Amino acid sequence: MSGSDAGQIIVQGVLLAIAGVVQGLMTTEVVTSFVKTPAHTPSVVWSMGAANLISGFLGGMGGDAMIGLSTINCLNGGRGRLAPTVTALGVMLCTMVAYPVLDYVPISALAGVMIVVVLHTFKWAKIPMVLAACVPTSWRAPINNKMCACNKFPAWLRLPLEVDRWEASIIVIVSALTIAFNLVVGVGVGLFLASARFAYAASLDTDVLVRPTAPGTPKKYAVQGKLFFGTALRFHTFFDVDNDPEEVVLELHERPTEYSAVDALARVSSLYAAQKKKLTIEVVSLDTAESGGVNNMRSTPSTTDAVVSSTVGK
Repeated sequence: MSGSDAGQIIVQGVLLAIAGVVQGLMTTEVVTSFVKTPAHTPSVVWSMGAANLISGFLGGMGGDAMIGLSTINCLNGGRGRLAPTVTALGVMLCTMVAYPVLDYVPISALAGVMIVVVLHTFKWAKIPMVLAACVPTSWRAPINNKMCACNKFPAWLRLPLEVDRWEASIIVIVSALTIAFNLVVGVGVGLFLASARFAYAASLDTDVLVRPTAPGTPKKYAVQGKLFFGTALRFHTFFDVDNDPEEVVLELHERPTEYSAVDALARVSSLYAAQKKKLTIEVVSLDTAESGGVNNMRSTPSTTDAVVSSTVGK
């Protein structure tokens, strides 16, 4: 086996592992919606990994959660662990002993079963959501009024008045990429788009407020929201370095957890240091912030490296 063959095997293994985990968790979500009991997702992933490892050593093919059989089990009353156990044993017997019988099962029967599975697993409520995202907000109420005039029109097809167009676009993009390429590509792009949206929304929630202080005391800034890479580039614009007094206090509700946040604090510290002013960084909890208490980390701009090292060390 050459190095290129090994690389191809590793790449395919990683892609199959991602696809297996995604489909396994999706099947768990579908089953949970039927049985109304929570599932322990780490056990699902670890058990699937162990089964695939054993199957590989025995010369078998890899596999993941069987959403078709799981859905049929739930639709026919299976609610405990006995139903999937019997199903797994039945599949094993059909594969190892009764495989000649499978030749007599018509393909149309299998196709019918899969159609039933699709009808029960598809999120039909997302259709009006995507349609509502394609029309202006002012059109949705009149369209719903005309739909209500028809008694045979189902209520779940009414257009929601408030729709997140970004979420609707993610649904369309992931569906199209899954059909055009595969599940791994679709889920990967969808995860990236959702993460980008979350980071953008979180950056808008970040603000720096000026706390009222007594005359003659240092000016106090308080960070509201998350300090991370999405807010690091504009973090220094929240401060009035030129007009601030000689001593300034910056309150954080948590220690910086990434390099971008540490670098943003270092940049603000250097701006005050250039003006010959002192900036003290205090990490306070939400409870102690209201009472004026301070946690046990205090840093000054003259020791920016100490701020970085203490944060990373934590």
